[in-house]
Amino acid sequence: YFFSGNSSCFFPDVDIHLDGTKVLAKEVFTISQLTLGAVITFCDSQPMSILASLWEKSIIEGDSHLPFQELGKGIEQVFNPRINCTGCYPVYLYLRFTAHAKELQGKMLESFVLLKVDLPELMTKIEGPVKAARGIGEISLDASRSHDPDSFAEGELNFTWSCKGKKDEVFPKGTCPYARPVADGKIFLVSVNRLRSNHHYDFELVVSKGRRVRKAIHTVKVLPSVNFTFR
Repeated sequence: YFFSGNSSCFFPDVDIHLDGTKVLAKEVFTISQLTLGAVITFCDSQPMSILASLWEKSIIEGDSHLPFQELGKGIEQVFNPRINCTGCYPVYLYLRFTAHAKELQGKMLESFVLLKVDLPELMTKIEGPVKAARGIGEISLDASRSHDPDSFAEGELNFTWSCKGKKDEVFPKGTCPYARPVADGKIFLVSVNRLRSNHHYDFELVVSKGRRVRKAIHTVKVLPSVNFTFR
């Protein structure tokens, strides 16, 4: 719920303090389902008799805003913040609520909330073994469950893999010399036989879509192919 009320008032006057700076905008996502709610009371907290009310929205462009569009009537309003645009996010929306109260003798109440609408973060997930013994050949690291929560957002997911031993300080540039991507990069096949026993290896996945980037790291411990025990 977004609530906006009076900072101070003396019946029948209403004083509403507004701050429209973008820094204070409430951040929501394109997949959010919002319920806008208005609470209107006298200074003595007595409820008002609302004769009519209206919710409207306007897209902010630069230092001005586009004409208002009606969202609906009533104290509460279910609102989908998605805007049909290409490469426009984040978008700032100006939501205005107006109401006429019987007790205010025809005077109009007005308040607003400023929203910053953005795309959600990408979901990155790697599935695969955390231990593997030399001699088994290849293991598969599967990132196919990585996805964009906003299925309507433009663009395609891109998958980029890199790897390093635990003792290395940084991930090397380019592809891993002992692994190869398949299935459009969603799966990474690692040749365990080319890795050193009793070492840990980190496999980093970068999933990107437009300006959004999300990373995940999967660690695999390499075991020797033969274990000796003494009695």
